[in-house]
Amino acid sequence: MVQAGAVPHLITHRWVRNHYRWIVWKLAGYTRTYGGSGQGEEDAAGVMVPKLSRDTVMRQLKYRYEREIVQGHQSALKQILERDELGYRPAVFCVARVAVVGSGTANEGGGSALLELTDGWYSILAVPDDVLLSAVHRGRIRVGCKLAVSMAPMINNADGIAAVDATPDWPPVTSQDMTYDPLDPDLSATAPTLKLSCNSTKLARWDAKLGFMGGRRTLPVSVRSLSPNGSAFSEIGVQVLRVYPLMHMETFPNGERAYRNDREEAEAQRQ
Repeated sequence: MVQAGAVPHLITHRWVRNHYRWIVWKLAGYTRTYGGSGQGEEDAAGVMVPKLSRDTVMRQLKYRYEREIVQGHQSALKQILERDELGYRPAVFCVARVAVVGSGTANEGGGSALLELTDGWYSILAVPDDVLLSAVHRGRIRVGCKLAVSMAPMINNADGIAAVDATPDWPPVTSQDMTYDPLDPDLSATAPTLKLSCNSTKLARWDAKLGFMGGRRTLPVSVRSLSPNGSAFSEIGVQVLRVYPLMHMETFPNGERAYRNDREEAEAQRQ
C-alpha cells in the first residue's frame, strides 16, 4: 500500500487486514459462484465479475484507501459503530459467520446464537431473538444470506468505537498471522452487538446492495409476517378495504342509546 502511494500514518496494519479479509471473502464468493481465475467473467446480467487474484486484491485495497481515507466515505457499519448513525435506520447486511449453541430457544434455556454481519467494509456482531434463532436452526439464516435490518439497538457501545476494533476475536495487531479465531458466542457480553428482532428483520434479495437502504427511514412489513414476540417494527403495509361513516351515540337518562349518522345527528341537534 505504501509503495502504491498510501500515506503510512493514515493506515494501520489492522485497517489493511480488515479490508483484505472482506475483499478476499467477496472475491472468493465470486470465484465459487462463477468459477475460473482469470481477469473476470460476465454474470447472468452481463456484468463483469472480478476474480480472486493478487492484482485484483491490491486494486480494491487501493480503491478503499482512496474512498475511505482520502475522500472520507463512511460505510453503514462504520457510521453505526462510531455512533454517527443509529442502528434503527434500515440497512442490508450479509451474514458472514454463525455460531450456534444448543438446539432450543433462549427462553427454554437451551439455545443461543451469535451472528457476524458485514456491509462489505466492516462487521458487527448480532444476537437474534427466539423467532430468528429458530430460523438459524432451520438454515433459513445462514452464512452468505442477506438480511434487511431496522430498529436494531446496539449494546456494549455507548460511546462509540473505531470500526476496525469492533470485532474482538482478531489476533493481536502485532501478529502477522492473517487467520482469526472461530466466533465465540460469549463475545456478545462485551463486544458491540446489534439486537435483532423478527418484526424488524427480514431476508433480503440475493442481489440487494449492502449498506443503508437509500433515503428510506423505515422497513415495511406485512401483517402476516408479524410475530407477537417479535418486538417493535417501523412500518406496516395495509390496504384499506372499506371505510365506514362516522357514527354518533347518545345515551338517554333511562339508559337507552341512540346511534345516528352525520345527517341524523345534525337533524337531532336542530330539534
